[in-house]
Amino acid sequence: AHEATVHQLEESTVDVNYPGCEITAVDIGTDGRLAAITFKTTAGDERTIPADDLIVAIGFVADLGPMKTWGFELQRNQIVVDKTTMDTGIAGVYAAGDVVTYPAKFKLIVTGAAEAVTAVNHAVTYYDPKARLDAGHSTNIMEKREKAEAGASAED
Repeated sequence: AHEATVHQLEESTVDVNYPGCEITAVDIGTDGRLAAITFKTTAGDERTIPADDLIVAIGFVADLGPMKTWGFELQRNQIVVDKTTMDTGIAGVYAAGDVVTYPAKFKLIVTGAAEAVTAVNHAVTYYDPKARLDAGHSTNIMEKREKAEAGASAED
């Protein structure tokens, strides 16, 4: 992620839990959307938090852990996805990186990064069909934000 975006996330009210949390349960609301996540912290404490979104970053060695029981189609201990969308076959669930497989997959960091972009953009349009599939380049987004902020402060 862009350094400014990471800083903005860390300064926000978003509950960021990393590294080493183990997700033990995902609760889906009556509307079919994510409602809460239960996880174990590195200290072994279990917490449940309300959640709108879940982005999982699993360490250097792919390990599906409890996700093996979530109903994904698995092949060689990896989640089978549609390589054009990173769709797992479970409505609204997308995956990327070393935990996924598809024909002719290359296991490279750059491949995982590209898969993550594809997965996130398709997830956004799944949950908000009016959203743009391509959110644009981060440098352009930051430039537009800075110009907008400069214009707002000039008006003050």
